[in-house]
Amino acid sequence: MEGIAECDGKLYVANSYLKNDAGYQYQKELFVINADNMQLETTLAVDINPNQVLEEDGKIFLISWGNYADKGYSAQMIDPKNGNKPISLGVATNMTVGDDMVYFVNSETDWNTFTTTNTFFSYNIKTATVNSSSFLKNAPAELATSSVYMMSVDDEKGDIYIGVTFYSNSNGTMYRFDRNGNFVEKFDCGGQNPKQWFSLIDFMKQILLSAHIVITVLLLSACGGGSKTSSVQEEGDTLKMRYATNLSVVKFPDYTMVSIRNPWDTLKILHTYLLTDKTQPVPENLPEGTVVRVPLERAVVYSVVHGSVLKELGQAKSIKGVCNLEYFKMPEVQDGCRNGEIVDCGNGMNPDIEKIIDLRPDAIMLSPFENSGGYGRVGKLGVPVIECADYMETSPLGRAEWLRFYGLLVGQEQRGDSLFAQIEKEYLALKDLAAQATSRPTVLSDLKYGSAWYIAGGQSTTGRLYADAGADYVFAELPNSGSVPMAFETVFDKGEHADFWLIKYNQPQDKTYKELQKDYSLYARFKAFRERRIYGCNTHRIPFYEESPFHPEILLKDMVKIFHPELLEGYEPKYFSNLAE
Repeated sequence: MEGIAECDGKLYVANSYLKNDAGYQYQKELFVINADNMQLETTLAVDINPNQVLEEDGKIFLISWGNYADKGYSAQMIDPKNGNKPISLGVATNMTVGDDMVYFVNSETDWNTFTTTNTFFSYNIKTATVNSSSFLKNAPAELATSSVYMMSVDDEKGDIYIGVTFYSNSNGTMYRFDRNGNFVEKFDCGGQNPKQWFSLIDFMKQILLSAHIVITVLLLSACGGGSKTSSVQEEGDTLKMRYATNLSVVKFPDYTMVSIRNPWDTLKILHTYLLTDKTQPVPENLPEGTVVRVPLERAVVYSVVHGSVLKELGQAKSIKGVCNLEYFKMPEVQDGCRNGEIVDCGNGMNPDIEKIIDLRPDAIMLSPFENSGGYGRVGKLGVPVIECADYMETSPLGRAEWLRFYGLLVGQEQRGDSLFAQIEKEYLALKDLAAQATSRPTVLSDLKYGSAWYIAGGQSTTGRLYADAGADYVFAELPNSGSVPMAFETVFDKGEHADFWLIKYNQPQDKTYKELQKDYSLYARFKAFRERRIYGCNTHRIPFYEESPFHPEILLKDMVKIFHPELLEGYEPKYFSNLAE
């Protein structure tokens, strides 16, 4: 049961999916229940995967979430006095109601770049018109690029509350606007992902309504949860992880249990895998978890990062399908797609399911994201989905240590352990070398993207790398482990006097100082620009994203050379170089 709203003695109840022997089946119906006798009166045909339901001025408003494949989010209005026929109001991911108005936001995130764009609009119930212009005035710039998790209206004052997250381990932020959309204040919401704002009266009403209806809804449908639990038996041999905080591995005689901690809710497990030898029968009485038959021989890989990892482990041949082919610069993949040995399975956000089915893969490797709601049809194929959450580790060596897990997946345990041991040795030696430097320059990172500048948090792997390279990151105090969108003015205030500036970009020709100033004239006001201490990495020709996540020692060496060139005489950086004029 996802949402409930009451209107004229009727309860409008959304149930997004059913779970049966066939798996998860997204629904296209809204239940209408008589609130007096709790009997089902009718069902309404609505867009697939109905979720949020609200009532205002005798009308029902619904947001459906789509099927995470070819059907996206949609907003609908249902008028009980006009035959309960759903009317489309556009595309929206969240909404709230108040004073004869419905406030919508369409919060879209590009999961390849982790950038979010918000579009705010409204619907006037009295005039039955959609206003495509934003109902917000003087909103902070970061609100346009933050993931909106909730919107609520104070029934007494009419104030509009909007809660956002930055996909990090820090608390979310609440923004308050008055009834006319004027910005009033923002404040820490006290938790990572704000979901709902209630006055005390509203809260009690919601509790009573939910308690009254939940039994009825359970009788109408069965909605299965997606949580995964596991239990570790005493005889297991735990492999000690030295840096990875979201990964645990326990070996038993007949299988290996790998538990991935939820990076966004560290008290929960994101996924538990039971690795079993594919040459042997599946062991009996296994604990709860996803059985993965290893070594993998027919994997579908979503990210070039993990394709490169399999290559590093000597198992590029196990890649039989890829998503987002345009990002794979690996010759093995490009040549394989041309000669038919590897299948192009389309865009990772909307993969070609039929091609994946035809491949008969033994696993699908992809990067999870917060509150994904599952993986649509891909998650229902009965193929193990390996949630590669390595990117959420907060230290460079923590992410690199996932090589040990990936080695287990492809039958290269010893090689994975050996590779990581060598990476660790070289990284720590470079860190010790940087500690000998007599100065600590300051450093700024990245560029403005659209209206926001995405700044790596102080607890991110980038922030850790700067510190280990003997530099002071100007945003080291940010508690985030992910990126935080900021206004240019905020970045300029902190980074104007930074000694160095490291950027990444993607274009056929290497960027120059002249071109950078042409991109945005205010870049020239930074000290690092004036003193020609900007170092860039052109990812169009340099395999930065393919290599650096699991070779932080090479990236660290580049940074030590840039910040303290006297410590590494004769070394030429692999990724970064000073911009030409």
